[in-house]
Amino acid sequence: MAFAIKKVMPTSGRLAIVILIAAGLSLDCSGGPPASTGTTPSSSQACAWPILANMDTNNSALVDSAAAYWLDTFQVQSDLRIVLTGRYPDARYASISVYTSGTSPFTTNSVGSDLTDYQIAPDAGSINPWQQPGPPGGKFTITLRPDPSQGEANTLPLAPTGTPGGSKGYLQYRVYLPAGGDFSKLVAPTLTLQQGM
Repeated sequence: MAFAIKKVMPTSGRLAIVILIAAGLSLDCSGGPPASTGTTPSSSQACAWPILANMDTNNSALVDSAAAYWLDTFQVQSDLRIVLTGRYPDARYASISVYTSGTSPFTTNSVGSDLTDYQIAPDAGSINPWQQPGPPGGKFTITLRPDPSQGEANTLPLAPTGTPGGSKGYLQYRVYLPAGGDFSKLVAPTLTLQQGM
């Protein structure tokens, strides 16, 4: 499902999620993590990132006109990990954020729930263009898990400590000012759910 929206004034990622939820849009097309043990892709790539908010139409409901937001949801489980694999976009700014069911950012074990472009470590053999000069398109891998440790590269908390299993969490990928204003060249990271590992 794609949802295109436009606004001139910038807004926070949290506000984008709040407005989409208030509009009654469902972010959950998979019904939660897989029941079996092992590694399973998040339903299908058609199901991953079910909402895209960007400037493709003349709708003035939300977000600034130079940003694209991909939104997805998950159910918190004590043995769940979510792995994102992607490529750095050719853009001014990018970030990955995790929010609580109340759409708030949080900290677990002193690890914040977002990574800004320059903080995302590249995979071996790749370059992060926000860390050193180089072409966009380098690869990265980010893991969301219940028990992150401070200082671990590319690790985000799944939820605040003490969050009950089954609670909803939100994941957001944001890209601002793509090269040439061409949103069609932006590709969201692939999501893989890992449970029981």
